[in-house]
Amino acid sequence: MTQIITTCQFRHPYYPQGLLQGYELVAEPETAALMQAYGLFWRHQAEGFTLYGQHPDLAGLLSYLQDRYETQQLCWKLSGDSAHFFEISELTDSSLAHFSFQLRSAATSLTDTRSADWLSLQMQQLATGNYQTAIATLSCRFADLARAFTHQEKFVYEFQARKLHWVYLLINRSQQVLHEPKIVLNDEVSFSGPEFVQLENGEAALRFSAFAEAYPLQQTAQPQFDLQVEASVVIDGQRQKQILLKGLPTPQAGKLSIRRYANSNQVLSSELYVYI
Repeated sequence: MTQIITTCQFRHPYYPQGLLQGYELVAEPETAALMQAYGLFWRHQAEGFTLYGQHPDLAGLLSYLQDRYETQQLCWKLSGDSAHFFEISELTDSSLAHFSFQLRSAATSLTDTRSADWLSLQMQQLATGNYQTAIATLSCRFADLARAFTHQEKFVYEFQARKLHWVYLLINRSQQVLHEPKIVLNDEVSFSGPEFVQLENGEAALRFSAFAEAYPLQQTAQPQFDLQVEASVVIDGQRQKQILLKGLPTPQAGKLSIRRYANSNQVLSSELYVYI
């Protein structure tokens, strides 16, 4: 008789369904052998994984294993594209953060302590490809499984989507005159600027910055900001507002850079080029 011992779900708000995708849970050899010996197994699913047991008295078996292997840890590696995981996930450790967590809580937030140069170190790791294959280690004891089976506990682990400060660079190749250009959301100004800057290729651009706000990366983000200008039409002595470009582009994973405030605080940003 096959019964479910417990389930574990990995959530990540970067993905449309809010569930971590494209990663595999692989048991350590010792764990795989031990589970096979006692008729225990797991199945990796889209939303996480499920642990099963094949025994007529599964509660009794887990109690026995709890006593026999009191200090033994069962371990799995959460493996996949570590570089992509780094790009889309909010990490506060000074490294790529190889997580180690346990089946001990119904809701666990996977964060760590921030170091002084965490952004520089993370960006350096990404640029050099210095990251680990496995992004996390999941471990538990038989006591945890026995409790989860008895109380029908389910486990949820929450990853956080990386937040970026957006920067729009507006390149006016049409040479049309722009009166009071602004980046707006529902007619409300959302970005500071513009500032006149010169790009590396020598072109002039207007830079709009949202350093006061950080927005989470999304795999299928919907455009939300518009470019508003004052139209040439004057009514009652005032220029009318006009949306020149509706639905400006949104950031994508892999296009990150570090910007620094005047007070030397670092922010992770995404520069978005808009041409008219």
